[in-house]
Amino acid sequence: MAICWWFKVGEKIGRKEANELLPEVWESLANSTMPMYVPLLGPEFKSVDDLKTVKECLKAGHLPPDGGIDKWLFKGHVEWEDDNLCVATVTHCVLLQYFETIDATDTICELCHVAEPRGAEAYFIHPNIKVTGLKVPPKKNPGDPNEPCCIWEYRMMDTPQPRGVGRREDGPPDK
Repeated sequence: MAICWWFKVGEKIGRKEANELLPEVWESLANSTMPMYVPLLGPEFKSVDDLKTVKECLKAGHLPPDGGIDKWLFKGHVEWEDDNLCVATVTHCVLLQYFETIDATDTICELCHVAEPRGAEAYFIHPNIKVTGLKVPPKKNPGDPNEPCCIWEYRMMDTPQPRGVGRREDGPPDK
């Protein structure tokens, strides 16, 4: 969706404005659609209140059509410490590859530093899940197949986490 959004909406309102609007759109889409997918997890899941662990929330996040992991688009693995803490490493990301190719560092930073954590938190539903980018693009060595694209930690916290704010601590690197 990010590439289509970047081209179509970016053409109409400008790429910078489209980048800034994408997280809000992902959150709105997730908040309005995710509750209807929860019962697909099984009979014990009747509403979002029945999701209690990070593992259950990540399963729910993959149910909508745009939530699935397509092996042609993304490759990686997830390491679970327990049902409430995991680290996901993405080793191939077609979005990162594309935006690196056209030198769209500003879009990479908006997508990976702001939109991705906000979208993940919205799709994983539970207000106590904290999404932390342990390693986020741009890559230090673009094109290096051994360098992970990104590494994310998903952790269940004891209290609800702030939502609707970007996580970018730093802006795009100077060119």
